[in-house]
Amino acid sequence: MKTKHPRLAIICLPVVAISTILYADTVYIGDVPEDGMEVQQGTVGPDTANGGEVTYAFFEDTYTNDTGSPVLVSVTEVNFWALNEGVLTPFVAKYNEDDGGGSGGSYEVIAVGDPIDAVFDLNNASFKVNGANPALNVANGEVLVGGFHQDVGIVPWESPDESDGDYLGSGYVLPDELPGALVADTSWSDLGREYRFNIALEFDVEDSDGDGLPDDWESDNELDPDDDGSTDVVNGAAGDPDGDTLTNKQEFDAGTNPRKADTDDDTLADNEELAGAGTRPPTSPTSADTDKDGLSDLVETSTGTFVSATDTGSNPTLRDTDEDSIPDGDEVGAKNDDNFFSDPNLADTDGDDFDDAREISRGTDPNDAADFPVAPEVPAGGSIIVGDVTEIVEGTIGPDGANGGDITYVFYEDAFTNESGAALKLKLVGVNFWAANEGTLTPFIASYNGDGGGLGENFEVLAVGDGIEGEPGMNSAGFVADGEEVFVEIEDGKAIVAGFHQTGNPGMVTWEEPDETDGDFIQANNLIPEELPGPIGGDAGWSDLGREYQFNVTLDEGSSTPFQITKAEYDAQAGTVTITWASRAGADYAVDAGDDFQSWIELDDGVIGDAEQTSFVDSAIPEGARRRFYRVREP
Repeated sequence: MKTKHPRLAIICLPVVAISTILYADTVYIGDVPEDGMEVQQGTVGPDTANGGEVTYAFFEDTYTNDTGSPVLVSVTEVNFWALNEGVLTPFVAKYNEDDGGGSGGSYEVIAVGDPIDAVFDLNNASFKVNGANPALNVANGEVLVGGFHQDVGIVPWESPDESDGDYLGSGYVLPDELPGALVADTSWSDLGREYRFNIALEFDVEDSDGDGLPDDWESDNELDPDDDGSTDVVNGAAGDPDGDTLTNKQEFDAGTNPRKADTDDDTLADNEELAGAGTRPPTSPTSADTDKDGLSDLVETSTGTFVSATDTGSNPTLRDTDEDSIPDGDEVGAKNDDNFFSDPNLADTDGDDFDDAREISRGTDPNDAADFPVAPEVPAGGSIIVGDVTEIVEGTIGPDGANGGDITYVFYEDAFTNESGAALKLKLVGVNFWAANEGTLTPFIASYNGDGGGLGENFEVLAVGDGIEGEPGMNSAGFVADGEEVFVEIEDGKAIVAGFHQTGNPGMVTWEEPDETDGDFIQANNLIPEELPGPIGGDAGWSDLGREYQFNVTLDEGSSTPFQITKAEYDAQAGTVTITWASRAGADYAVDAGDDFQSWIELDDGVIGDAEQTSFVDSAIPEGARRRFYRVREP
């Protein structure tokens, strides 16, 4: 894959109208171009509509020829991430910027690449038509968009904070005759997704002195575009005007400033960042925080030992050095409700066999081995979580396709043991899980004597919830049976565990692989028992898979009011909306708003719940908004 030169977020009008591809011979269209950086792995999707046979075109990240003259463009590369094997057919289309494009605007497909056999990984392929890279003549005012057709679900996506203008074609097949209109009746909808796909375009760049440095770049950096270094070595490819040991050609390739030894002002010289030094690996010389974890490259010394906030020992290229699900900057900066610091190099800072993320989520100090999570006594209004993980994240592995995804799971690691000295009556509140595919999930709660459980031990199913229709992404639903609230009674000394039965091919719920096994169990027989309550089955066999399935069930001893928005009031004079929901005292809530059910913007993620109900006032309603949707989450 050839070197990608970063684009700059400015407009440069060249003396000779050749292109506005600033200092670069490569530009990316499609989706998430990352300014020329490698396409990132997506964890959501891929789309299973029409069996995954879908056509996409992306109108947000395009190329517009506004040079005033025609531009010759070569289509060279296709880069995408695939979560399954299949065939992807890339294409390039054009429309005139005066027509608007997207949203029903007409456009013409001008190049359809040879099909690419995708592998489960990052795919970097050549864009070829009949074995050769196509050359396109783009007239002034024309816009190029990228897209692809997949024969099965392949390409995943992420959901950005705001809609970025990605579009899905309702017509599921590429046109029979090309070039030509994709389909006359194609409609486009803004999904607010970032698909992991782009196409590389290459342009001719003017270089008067033939030194490998574009004229515009040389002029903007006070170098003579007509001197290849023969007159003054500073002007040529081998020049080093800032004295950082990097040549002008190396600075150009890296996107750094040849007149500034420390382009990103992080006190690390550009050459030190590109090469790495001592224990510190190579870092980006154009970003003071390469891994975007909230810590500068300077303080992340990569020694593996935390000394201070100015010598964290963490890796400047890894957002989460110890892989405990907490970004390094959050660990060092104690960015949690209890202001607990934790070591970014150690997943279990105090060595008490409870990882930092689990301790922080349960309010215990990750620096104190004597302070660790214990079975809660469940005070009135409190809540507990059973299942497999206390905090749902985007699982990137699975789901299990065994038996066509028709499987029952029970999880013994995150159980709840009643040690209160008396029987407890608990309400089953909610079911939360991350799904990669559509399907049906049926949650259940079981009890057993708190003496180990699992591995074939009999236990009793206490409650089976109504089936939940899962969709790709985060799913949160109430735990109800026949549409009614469910309560269970737990005797003193007994434990309860949660599980689920999933149907859907090839399964739904995803998982992550922890550093050590965490006691997840899969049931060998694949059906929930027909008669409940009762044992799952005497012949059930259990195997420790060492996985963390993204699934849990929440229980409460407090109010029986369902977790839902109970009131929404609009104050026309003040221009505000007040929403009220059933809540628990001290619980953390997040409030989101949007103009549809697809794209959500977080308004506040730190609302502390009051007893019974909590209210939030939205005073930032966009001007001209005709409708507004709200949702409340427990992060």
